[in-house]
Amino acid sequence: MVDAGLCAGCGLVPPEIGLKKCRKCLNVINVCGKQWKLDNIAAGLCRCGAVKENGLSVCAKCEDAKLQLHYSDTLAAYDYYGGRYCACCGESMLEFLNIDHIAGGGNVQVRRGTLPAWLKSMGYPPGYQILCSNCNFGKSRNGNVLVNSDTLYVCDCRGGCKGNKLCEHGLTYTQRYLRRRTLATYNAYGGMECVCCGVNIPFYLTMDHGFDDGKEHRDEVGNCIATWAFQNYYPQDAGLRVMCANCNYARDDCGGVCPHRVGGYLGLYRYLPGVIGDVDGFSAEEVPRFN
Repeated sequence: MVDAGLCAGCGLVPPEIGLKKCRKCLNVINVCGKQWKLDNIAAGLCRCGAVKENGLSVCAKCEDAKLQLHYSDTLAAYDYYGGRYCACCGESMLEFLNIDHIAGGGNVQVRRGTLPAWLKSMGYPPGYQILCSNCNFGKSRNGNVLVNSDTLYVCDCRGGCKGNKLCEHGLTYTQRYLRRRTLATYNAYGGMECVCCGVNIPFYLTMDHGFDDGKEHRDEVGNCIATWAFQNYYPQDAGLRVMCANCNYARDDCGGVCPHRVGGYLGLYRYLPGVIGDVDGFSAEEVPRFN
């Protein structure tokens, strides 16, 4: 039937150019496939018919395929928007990189699916760049202005920098109070530098949960951990410590281990073809934890 130029399904009409079946047969197959997936889900199985992985809504095979697609889309977006390195500081460790909205507003953008997949579906629109977590986090803290100086919080303007968030004089009373409280919290937990890599730029620093219970703690007390620590007289048994955004966020994505500790590539990037192999001889189970 295909040789005769007709649909391989019904054999009645010619298919569209590049296809083997006509549109009617393809629609029937699509409807049947969707119903089959819905029947599997209703039966408590993965959409493919396999048993679900513990704690997941799909089976291990489908979860791996989803993550592989996500990381492939992410790398494609990095390549399109300038390369696999931070546009501000040049950081090239993949676990530290992310996609930044140049004009801001990334936290309120409404889109379907993950950002890399959305960018791909939209044909990679302008207005995005690649930054490491430190530069991205510092930019959001600094009024959407990139921070790449280690001389922050030092200014001899004598009050002439109104509106400049880099200067103490440019802040409102509330902003100055919150900043000083945050800095006091950093000092109470080891000082103003990352315990992993030693970064000491205040705009880049965050509070990390060494016991890996950050989500549960934030659900209980709110997102501002520095405020909670201040109000509770800096409890030393909470597992809190100071980390830069790079180490903190990458540790969250890499099973509790900062890539700095083992040479990088702890996420699924290490399993993508042409990226990198094993991590300094460690398997995923043998990677030493940093707690």
